[in-house]
Amino acid sequence: MAPICAFREKHSGKTNLSARQREYILKQRRCRDALKEYFTEARKTMALMKQCLKEPRNIAAYLQVIAQRDREAEAQRHYLQTRKLLLQAAKVSCLPNEKWPVSFVLSRSVSSQTASI
Repeated sequence: MAPICAFREKHSGKTNLSARQREYILKQRRCRDALKEYFTEARKTMALMKQCLKEPRNIAAYLQVIAQRDREAEAQRHYLQTRKLLLQAAKVSCLPNEKWPVSFVLSRSVSSQTASI
């Protein structure tokens, strides 16, 4: 019976994916894991912020919120970095206003010109 996931190794120790495909899958996993971690930290921050409504507030509570804010910011930076690497691996611009990479647009225009000849 064939494995469900194409990334799993066969008995010979080799996969049926190229090195580029394996690298891309790894980047996807890292990005997904970083996003999960960011969401976890954001939820913790929101829980602490909810506790801030209670009176009286003390310095320890403020310091706890500040420390959690910093952990959330670090998790966000890590997610954005892994997302950037994944987008680059997919040859997609990291900037939202760029829809197609220049190499893709050029290759399409060259192939359409050669097809019309």
